[in-house]
Amino acid sequence: MLLDITLDLGDDMSEHKTKSLIRGGQLFLYQARMFSQVVGRITKWAIIIYLVIVALLLLSLMHYSDWVLLGLQSYAWILSFVGLSSVHVWTNPDNHAHFMTAGYWLSGNMQDDVDLAISHLISSGLIALGGGLIIYMLVTKLFTSLFIKSGDKHSGDSFISGTRLAKSEKETIASVNRSKRGSSDIRLLSTLPMPRYSERQGLFFHGSTGSGKTQGIMRLLDEIRASGDPAIIYDKESTLKPYFFDADLGDIELNPLSNQCANWDIWKDCQNPIEMAALATYLMPKAVQGSDPFWVDAARTIFTNVAWEMRDHPDKSIIKLLQVLLTTSLDELRQILEGTESENLVSKDIEKTAISIRAVMATYTKALRFLEGLDQDKNKTPFAIKEWVASQANDNAGHKPWLFITSRANFHAEIKPLISAWIGMAMKGIQSLEPNNHRRFWVILDEMASLNRLENFSDVVADIRKFGGCVAIGVQSISQLEFIYGQHEATAISDLLNTTIYYRSSKQRVAEWASKDLGEQVINEVKESQSYGPDPVRDGNTFARQRVTRRTVESGTILNLDDLECFVRLIGNHPITRLHTPYIEREILAQNLLVQRPINWDAIKTVSSAASTLQNHPKRDKGVIDEQESNLKNSLVAQNADLADEQEHLQAELKKAKNNKQERNMEHQYDMGFEIESDPTLNHHIEKEA
Repeated sequence: MLLDITLDLGDDMSEHKTKSLIRGGQLFLYQARMFSQVVGRITKWAIIIYLVIVALLLLSLMHYSDWVLLGLQSYAWILSFVGLSSVHVWTNPDNHAHFMTAGYWLSGNMQDDVDLAISHLISSGLIALGGGLIIYMLVTKLFTSLFIKSGDKHSGDSFISGTRLAKSEKETIASVNRSKRGSSDIRLLSTLPMPRYSERQGLFFHGSTGSGKTQGIMRLLDEIRASGDPAIIYDKESTLKPYFFDADLGDIELNPLSNQCANWDIWKDCQNPIEMAALATYLMPKAVQGSDPFWVDAARTIFTNVAWEMRDHPDKSIIKLLQVLLTTSLDELRQILEGTESENLVSKDIEKTAISIRAVMATYTKALRFLEGLDQDKNKTPFAIKEWVASQANDNAGHKPWLFITSRANFHAEIKPLISAWIGMAMKGIQSLEPNNHRRFWVILDEMASLNRLENFSDVVADIRKFGGCVAIGVQSISQLEFIYGQHEATAISDLLNTTIYYRSSKQRVAEWASKDLGEQVINEVKESQSYGPDPVRDGNTFARQRVTRRTVESGTILNLDDLECFVRLIGNHPITRLHTPYIEREILAQNLLVQRPINWDAIKTVSSAASTLQNHPKRDKGVIDEQESNLKNSLVAQNADLADEQEHLQAELKKAKNNKQERNMEHQYDMGFEIESDPTLNHHIEKEA
């Protein structure tokens, strides 16, 4: 039995190889005949042209009298050869009695002139042959080039509309330089000039971890520093600060645990209730996934009223504000809030609701406790983000300082609400400036998904450009933005960032999204078919054109990008460019930039304990518990691109199951909060992060 199978496989392989041999041989003979035909025609045309050119060169190089002498010599020689030496070969037109016969011509004095004409013929002939050979080669090359160009024209696809891919970065650079906008002094990846004023229309860096996204942002920072523009930089892992922070230029850092943190004054930055409410909005974000907005709105209102009521207290401080918010009794809090819109939120009639609101407020406001001691440092004057933004916008200095808002992975979760609030207040500060079409004020948000949800971020990005704001964000996956902001808001954010830089995406779904975002092109696609057979008459090529729409960059190409390799799409009718930039070894500008400042942990112990008690209060509302759990899951998923992609995939599977009327069979595996109870791997990730 085994022998029979082996023989059958051997027969199949033999038959396959025989067909391949026939097919390959026929194709070779067909191509050889076609090549022979083309070469033969080129050679024939070139020889004809060569002979014509040689004749024309001879006619132009020799004098007319030489041709007359050579003609008469030939005529006399022929007459003498046939025995007609007495025939007249030349007669004087003025005296017909004066003539020369063929015999006399060949034996007379005219032979000296004939010899001279022959020498002229030989020398002119050599020149004509050499010149004709050169022209022959040029004509052959010309016909070859014309045939190749014609072949490319008839066999290549022709672009009609849509986005297109540049053959090299030089094509894109030339396109930008000759456009009506012209080019900016800012170059992307130190190579491509941006179209003028397009910086204010946003930049979007997208790529998986390790693909080169941060390196691309570093190159952008090089351009910003060289231009002298002010910038606000979010630096989660403090990877940018060592290479760009320059104290001599006046750079400032905001990081509650850094010894270089400025003495941020909440009351100096919020000089009216509206600004205090804006701070509360950024400090306490609303979760998109599975939560009731009432609890966050109520917590924001109480925080705004309490903080504003304390503005005139001579001994006000962040710690005392937190003590009022988190450690005072509800009765004392009612007295403070009497006469404000928060009074009803802490009423005795809804004490359980008041406890629940404080639980939500404690989740976010406890991040402020790490500001302890900053106001006690006599070497640091109170700092307000809004005032700093205004001062840089009005300063005419050549190189303006930057504001670094930094964090570190080991304590980022604890201070994330404060970091997010600072970012929000900085963007609000730019919006408070006078409109200016020539100003550039940069906001760089690398790893934006590690921030809390910034309220109305898409509206801010759309509006900030009028005041000179240039926003550049970097994310590992679009799925992260979708989990933080929701699908519609995430789409709006990415749509408002007109210049996109796509690095490698390691997941097919994300690469497919990036491929779609890079656009499609309409082309006339050429389809070529060949026919051949034993008779050359049947040989031939057939070309057909068909209008098709296809992706400009396929998802597989994005999946296979190397590190530091990306696709860049500029605003306007410019081609998409594939770039590979080398890694830059950078020098650290200053040492000891990551030193943690001393904090009196005993001073904030009471606040920390109160916050923990409120967060876990047994009387808090079930909606608050759902809010806390939803925030935890959304935060973990948003910071991990792989988890976000997995959640997106499982969400799509749930929708598919519902469409197929399989919801009953799927309910024990999925819940509407997108938690996968039956997936131990995902639960392990969440439990480990928690």
